[in-house]
Amino acid sequence: SQTAANSDLKAIRKITQGASVCVGPMQNHWGVFHVLNYYLAGSVINAPSICPFGSAASDPFIIEPVYAESDALLTPGNQAAFLYDARRLSESPHETALRELSRHEPVIRSKFNVYFDEDKLIYAKEACSDSDIRGHFSLRVHPVNNGDLPPSASPADFQEIIFRFNERGARFYDKCLAYVILPSYPIERVRANQFERVPASQFDGDVEIWSAFFVLDNAAHRSASAKAALSEPAARNHFDLHLQDDRLLFLRDPCEPLDADARFFLHVRPVDSADLPHNRKQYGFDNLNFNFDERGAIFDGKCAAIADLPAYPIERIRAGQFDDNGEIWSAFFVLDGAVYRSAFAEATRLEPAARNYFDLYLQSGRLLFLREPCEPSDAEARFFLHVHPVDSGDLPRERRQHGFDNLDFRFDERGLRFDGKCAAIADLPAYPIERIRAGQIGDGGGEIWEASIALREPG
Repeated sequence: SQTAANSDLKAIRKITQGASVCVGPMQNHWGVFHVLNYYLAGSVINAPSICPFGSAASDPFIIEPVYAESDALLTPGNQAAFLYDARRLSESPHETALRELSRHEPVIRSKFNVYFDEDKLIYAKEACSDSDIRGHFSLRVHPVNNGDLPPSASPADFQEIIFRFNERGARFYDKCLAYVILPSYPIERVRANQFERVPASQFDGDVEIWSAFFVLDNAAHRSASAKAALSEPAARNHFDLHLQDDRLLFLRDPCEPLDADARFFLHVRPVDSADLPHNRKQYGFDNLNFNFDERGAIFDGKCAAIADLPAYPIERIRAGQFDDNGEIWSAFFVLDGAVYRSAFAEATRLEPAARNYFDLYLQSGRLLFLREPCEPSDAEARFFLHVHPVDSGDLPRERRQHGFDNLDFRFDERGLRFDGKCAAIADLPAYPIERIRAGQIGDGGGEIWEASIALREPG
């Protein structure tokens, strides 16, 4: 009752020699709850109704006990009484959290600074305006063990938490602060970003405002790096590529953060294209591109990124980095060269359909490019492959104006060098073909060599 509360109030004031006391029924506001949960050793209490400040339902305040111990709390019936410092009545839970955070280094420095605090991430920004909290915030949590992910995360290898600022945060004066409770499983890395969703009529996809990441557990990257030191890489370039069981390690040593800025591409070509996801069958390879902050860690002057490979049998892997201007570097290696050796063995029993710098062989819906002997430089230039159908209506819509299919490729996408030979295999379209033109193109765009095969007489 109010009388009982007033009696308790007088008793506590006497005990504490005039310290202010707040007494009233318990309520439920998350901001104050978190603060009091911290100060009052887990007691589920909120701002009592008779406390001398604004509405607890709309204006959360920190109540800092004179004695921040559980014995500072009295709970007669449904009444809550605790001591507070009146000088701090104007400070919200978020303000106090920001004050506490200022004593620590953020794990991410970006448009928002992000702090790691045991089971939560805290986004904090001073000099914060309406434009700073627009759009959505995203938090991608990558576990140490993918088996810990909830079923809803499949097929991704991370759990994503998307929220608007007003769902998890608060603004006070010119400051902004938001909390996100992290999953309980062991976490390898976290990627935080902010983005705006733009209508599809204006732009295809979300527009990222900022993003950053940090790694909590880099044990897997250190272990993979140590293992890589004991063997030769499968391919060398700006990053060395190491095949380790069902994973591919990208490793650069020494490495600067700038070396890992550009996006990585990872193209995996299966032995059997039927193993590809439906939306990738037309391309002939899986596209497993990623950003370094999704797969990588920087430690001891090294940059290491680990990509999981598909479970199906793999013929070749092509990887590298690219930016808006195209590829920065690329490297490839072949895991299963049986199809090339078999195609060569078959070709030795046949006459080529056309001869030039590379001889061309037609083999059951495929075209084999073969050169023997061959140096790596012979296969550096891009290959062109123009297929003219009997009926132009069989062409993809975007190719009908040209009158032929353009199936150009790089040697590292379709070729293998073995026993002093260079062999590349290109799958041909299923429609009836009138003529094939193939060759290689120089850096300037001109043809280095060209050969033609007529399968049907025109008309």
